[in-house]
Amino acid sequence: MVKNDINIKVYTPKDRKFDDICSYLEKNICNENLSENGGTLNYSNLTYGSDLLIVAFDKSKPVGYNSIVLIEDGVYIYQIALKNEYKHKGIGTSMMQVAIDFANNIDQNVFAHVRDYNTASQKMMEGLGFKKISDNKGNYLYLLDQKKINKSH
Repeated sequence: MVKNDINIKVYTPKDRKFDDICSYLEKNICNENLSENGGTLNYSNLTYGSDLLIVAFDKSKPVGYNSIVLIEDGVYIYQIALKNEYKHKGIGTSMMQVAIDFANNIDQNVFAHVRDYNTASQKMMEGLGFKKISDNKGNYLYLLDQKKINKSH
């Protein structure tokens, strides 16, 4: 499970530290995850375009994040990444739970794309109750259907 010294904070673009945190995350976490997975594209603005950033800190150092974008149909998990030494400790799941709680509070579904090679994220999504709803050339779309609107009681 999550280590006791991990703290999760939520930021919006209105927060004073938002740009500084985005810059740090992209330089120190995005690049590590992209190179590990063979990414060669320019992934700038993975965090700056977020409506919400969920950031995991080890003491005062960011070690992971979850980038959230609000879309017409719900809440979209745009990016989730952790520094390698913090993976498989429950931190990603904890950050996802914050996103799920946020979506539930605004009565929205949660969507996420996961690549076919990212079996750890697939397992995490399914463990959190997400269902795979499409497969577009190895790019899976997951949905956590939690809208209360129009559901029978």
